[in-house]
Amino acid sequence: MPVSRATPVSTIGRAPRWPLALKRGSRLTRGLGAAWPLFAGPVGGRRDLSGNGAHLVLGAAAERPVWTSRPGQRGRPMYFDGGDEAHVAAGDVASLDITGDQITLCASIRPDDIGNANGRRIISKRTDAGGSDVYALFTITPGAGEVWFRLRIGATDINLVFATPVVTGVWQHWVATYDGAVMRLYLNGVQVASQAQTGNIDGSNQEVYLAHRKLEARRFLGAMSVAAIWSRCLSAAEVRELYLLQEAALFQEMAAPRLWPVAAGGLTTVGRALDARWDMHQLAARTASLPYAIRGLAARTLDARWDIRQLVTRALDARWDLRALVSRALDARWNVRALAGRTLEARWSIRQLAGRAADLRWNIQSTLATVARTLSVVWNRRANAARALDARWNVRALAGRTLEARWSIRSFVSRALDTRWGIRQIAGRAANLPYAIRGLVGRALDVRWNRQAFIGRALNLLWNLGVLPSPPPARALVSIYDRPATLISVSDRPATLISVYDRAG
Repeated sequence: MPVSRATPVSTIGRAPRWPLALKRGSRLTRGLGAAWPLFAGPVGGRRDLSGNGAHLVLGAAAERPVWTSRPGQRGRPMYFDGGDEAHVAAGDVASLDITGDQITLCASIRPDDIGNANGRRIISKRTDAGGSDVYALFTITPGAGEVWFRLRIGATDINLVFATPVVTGVWQHWVATYDGAVMRLYLNGVQVASQAQTGNIDGSNQEVYLAHRKLEARRFLGAMSVAAIWSRCLSAAEVRELYLLQEAALFQEMAAPRLWPVAAGGLTTVGRALDARWDMHQLAARTASLPYAIRGLAARTLDARWDIRQLVTRALDARWDLRALVSRALDARWNVRALAGRTLEARWSIRQLAGRAADLRWNIQSTLATVARTLSVVWNRRANAARALDARWNVRALAGRTLEARWSIRSFVSRALDTRWGIRQIAGRAANLPYAIRGLVGRALDVRWNRQAFIGRALNLLWNLGVLPSPPPARALVSIYDRPATLISVSDRPATLISVYDRAG
């Protein structure tokens, strides 16, 4: 998501002191872990105004931070010169042990130097092992000078970087927030960087330091007037309100009475004088802050006007969304009608397809009926032909019809044919038997005739030789070629007698 960029607004001449404007019960005090107004005064300097007791401890006297002022500047913010002991520590209090998934860091600073690649810490809580921070806000110079917001999540440093060069010598209001989903950086009430991130912040038993990281050279150089830490994520509206409080400089005390500590037994003259002087300073400050309060009121008025414009814009957007919704509803209605029309067309197409399928089925049935009739005619012709051959080829016709119906009975037909031919063979042999008998009789007659012919020849020879006084009788002289035609040989059987070797193939 693109973020807006803001140029630091110079507030030279006044050090912001907004924590004193936080009233008890304000929404900005909810989740407040610590709030330090770092300017000089009875309630400023080192005290934690949140009521959690996270009061600051100064560094060594030789290099501890000092309260400074410049010509034309009201208030005395705390100045850090970058020395080894130029820092303040808040201790390890429970309100600053933030290990959930929400946090807010806030500081009003006037940096005089950005630092080096190690960075200059504004707010820092060091890890137990050292070498990094569990949460921190600092400037650094890997480029032209940047502001980094660091969280330690899952033992990993997560850095959100505002890469625009930081301007030195002017007051700037920085807020860093994390809500468990997004890390954000705000400059003077305007979001300038963000990135998605999830997870809980790692824990640490180390102290919170301002302008330093414990035991390491990460020291801030410049002035700081306000620092605060929340255990929750401030909304963009709350961040804007913090900035407007800074701009308006509404000086109202939050936690402690406006009295300097005095000896036991009551207020001394010096204490009353100092108290009166403080009242005068307060009155002067309130009088001087009146133009800024007016400017804050004007800013709120402009914000309200902007909010009204945004409300009107949202109303117009809602109206447009309603029109778009109506248009989509009409489109949906039209789509439903079109879908219904397509459904009817599909139904009609299905009916047409069913009709065509019925026609095709009818045509197939008609074709099958024609084929059946043709086959019936062919079958009838074959049946007629079979009947014509039935007189001689009944078995073969029966076998042919059986093969036409089902070829599985071919063996039966074959056996039937074998049986018939066997019967005919037996019949043939039975028919041959009379002829064989007749042939045998014929042969017997032939033998008898031959014997008579032999006797006739013998008598004739004897007559020729003169043995016989007279020729033999004529009936005795019979040749074998003169035998009667009625003598039948076995080779003269009729051709209708069929042998087993003559059966059809």
